[in-house]
Amino acid sequence: MKSISNGKLQVVVDEEGGTLDSFFDITEGRELLWQGSSDSWTDKDVILFPFVGRLKDGYYTVDGKRYEMNIHGLSDYSTFQVTEHTQDSVTLRLTYDEATLARYPYKFDFSVTRKLDGDTLVTTMTVTNVDDKTMYFGLGAHPAIALPCVDMGEIDDLSGNYLDFGSPIEPYNLTLQDGKFILGREKWNKFSKLSLTKELMRQYPTVILTGADFSHFTLVRKDGVSIIFDLGATPNLGLWSWENKGGYYCIEPWLALPDYAEPERELSKKIGIMSLQPQQTYSYRWSMTVGR
Repeated sequence: MKSISNGKLQVVVDEEGGTLDSFFDITEGRELLWQGSSDSWTDKDVILFPFVGRLKDGYYTVDGKRYEMNIHGLSDYSTFQVTEHTQDSVTLRLTYDEATLARYPYKFDFSVTRKLDGDTLVTTMTVTNVDDKTMYFGLGAHPAIALPCVDMGEIDDLSGNYLDFGSPIEPYNLTLQDGKFILGREKWNKFSKLSLTKELMRQYPTVILTGADFSHFTLVRKDGVSIIFDLGATPNLGLWSWENKGGYYCIEPWLALPDYAEPERELSKKIGIMSLQPQQTYSYRWSMTVGR
């Protein structure tokens, strides 16, 4: 574990998976990251690389050769190396090796930098293709934000927590087969605020919004605490929580998509897949700001 602090915020990151372990508001003395629970989601955060979500039947092909991959790709099952660590910034790095090449046949250099700037935590995810061929990949984030909830026994009550987009949006939601694979899309009615409830998760095992501007919005907790998200030009916004228990919601910028129910197996042909030419670099920056 590595910790960074600037007197306002303290953040702890875990080399196992490169994930957030704590997002602590020093000023108010409260933890803003879900800390896991045995009766709900035991994790806190996930780095999505080089896939977002699940592959149908757990495999894909490159030039016709079959490769198997777990949900969200390599990061969640890998140990990152710390390449830079200052008082208010830390960079973790994951590079290809023989083990990754057996599951993902591209030579890559992937880093995640967490930097504090006042009340803001800035995350920069950088992918470099160090191979001699075009590299295809997905990228995304999966932080679980702690929310006030009422324990109602089998089902927790999250009412009163919501997302505020500032102005009306009219997105599509991607519908799923078995809660995992994309079937199609449905148009949602225009809204500017979206309640984060367990009922929403029972209706949609994962909400995948697309076709609107998700660059800026505010998560408003029932207790008045707010976290302002700046997700840049993400084409998709995933929202997820355990359907019954757990005081949290995962706020997920997705730059790619899970497999469709009837998928294209060849990686280069998958809908929403990203690509990098040899020796090119792609960086994605997103941030969370504690409202004061």
